[in-house]
Amino acid sequence: MQRTSQPRRSPVLRLVTPSPDLSFYAQVAGRTAQADGPVLVLGCANGRLAWELVQRGRRVVAVESSAPLLEAAEARRATEPAAVSARLQLIHGDLRAVRLHEIFCAVFAPHNASALMETSGDLQSLFETARSHLVPGGLFALDVATGAARLRDPGQLTGQLRPPAMPRSAFRTHFHERGQEGIERLAPRRARAQGFASEALDQALQAAGLTPFERYGHFDGKPFDDSDAMQVVVASA
Repeated sequence: MQRTSQPRRSPVLRLVTPSPDLSFYAQVAGRTAQADGPVLVLGCANGRLAWELVQRGRRVVAVESSAPLLEAAEARRATEPAAVSARLQLIHGDLRAVRLHEIFCAVFAPHNASALMETSGDLQSLFETARSHLVPGGLFALDVATGAARLRDPGQLTGQLRPPAMPRSAFRTHFHERGQEGIERLAPRRARAQGFASEALDQALQAAGLTPFERYGHFDGKPFDDSDAMQVVVASA
């Protein structure tokens, strides 16, 4: 009896696709004049975006105002190859006031970092930080919640730095930390946050010398409308 050979099946290729926000920011970085130039991340949180970019070959400087979140980002260094870790510099600092002796082809304010700015002066100061570190024609991108809340002093873009007070609404961020027993657990930290209307964002961006030219309602490129819970903005220097 003749045995019928079965066709050989090709192995299934499984690709790990990064989150839409990581893909979006990586794509924006690739649109700059220096496709392999350095990137500044303002408000890196636990380092998701910063580590994604260095894994893609970028050199990244990341600033975070929360010491516990910065420690969480730093903890990942032990799990990354030395060549990858060498491309990431983590800095603890005020996003509104930090000034580095370097300029970048792209600056990002991801993870709703802009929502931690309570006043128009704080928001403009954040955007001025971004503008001061961009090469001519460089790109600035951010994502932020869109809420009914307005700036407490709309139109008064003084750029004055002052410690923001806790607004009425707040959210909890979580990150992994390792306890003395070596067991990872989720540790909540309370962070100040509010939503901004697109008009308030544009006003602060333009006052800081940045020109917004793209706005989406999601990282997938959905056109933005006022009913969207978030807005993703790209501006040029």
